[in-house]
Amino acid sequence: MMMQSDATDSVVRQEQAPSEKTLKRNAKMRGRKETLVFYAFILPFILGFSLFTVFPMVMSLIFSVNKISILDYAQGYWDFIGFENFKTVLFGDDYFFIAMKNTFIFAFLRVFICVFLSLLVALLLNSKIPGRKLFRTLIYIPAIVPVVGSSVLWRQLFDGRSSILSYLLSKIGIQVDATLWLGQYGLYSAIFMSIVMGIGPTMIMILAALQGVPQEMHEAAQIDGAGALRRFWYITVPFISSILFFVSITGFISCLQAYAEVDLLIGSVSNSSMTMSMLAMNYYRDPRIGLGYSSAISWLIFIIVLVFTVIYFSVAGKKVFYAGD
Repeated sequence: MMMQSDATDSVVRQEQAPSEKTLKRNAKMRGRKETLVFYAFILPFILGFSLFTVFPMVMSLIFSVNKISILDYAQGYWDFIGFENFKTVLFGDDYFFIAMKNTFIFAFLRVFICVFLSLLVALLLNSKIPGRKLFRTLIYIPAIVPVVGSSVLWRQLFDGRSSILSYLLSKIGIQVDATLWLGQYGLYSAIFMSIVMGIGPTMIMILAALQGVPQEMHEAAQIDGAGALRRFWYITVPFISSILFFVSITGFISCLQAYAEVDLLIGSVSNSSMTMSMLAMNYYRDPRIGLGYSSAISWLIFIIVLVFTVIYFSVAGKKVFYAGD
């Protein structure tokens, strides 16, 4: 009787168990549901990226091969001219090369000085000094101030009519024409402002990398007689090289598109401080030139940034050490 009951229960379980076809169908429906949930979560990003990145890029590419101003666009007038805008920029616009020179000066000085100072500050704050948490907070504070508000504050520091910096220098016997800060030396004032605002985030990333350097390697090297400088160069630098590479390449890409830092601080476009992005925006505002010419400059900026990034990766990327290698 027991054997018959067990056999009956086994047959009932087999009848109640879902078939292989049912299991596959359920798995397929579950996979579709998970896919729909995934796309539902990323839909806001896809819409925002399409509307505010892809669409403007496509339209700027179309504008760049047309002679069209803002007034022409409002009237629906399009004049296809091919690559004439690009030829005019490269072979007939001296301001573009002045702006390119200023942009590269801004990028190289800002990135190298900012990374160097951030590394020094991170090394200091990685040691056991009193109040290091407070110092980290104070150094990071300028980064959380919006660019507009920060530019207003810095204008008070450099403004020729009431330059706080010139006043302080005069108290120690250094006389400087206050009009030079936002005039002839306006680009360097913008670099200084950008460095102060950029030290905080860069310092935080380098500090995180420093805390990941194996201390046992430093201790072993110290036992072998290696000095602090040799330990830093042969142990610390290789382990933080990946983050140094990251902050430098992202900094260069950002600085090659510099606009707000210079425009908001100086307030006008001049040959001594003009960047490529400022030049494009200046032409965009001009109703006689407008969309087509400024779009061509924008695409040239994109190509320059792309070429520079590829060269930087090919040269500096090979010397980067990753802990997993």
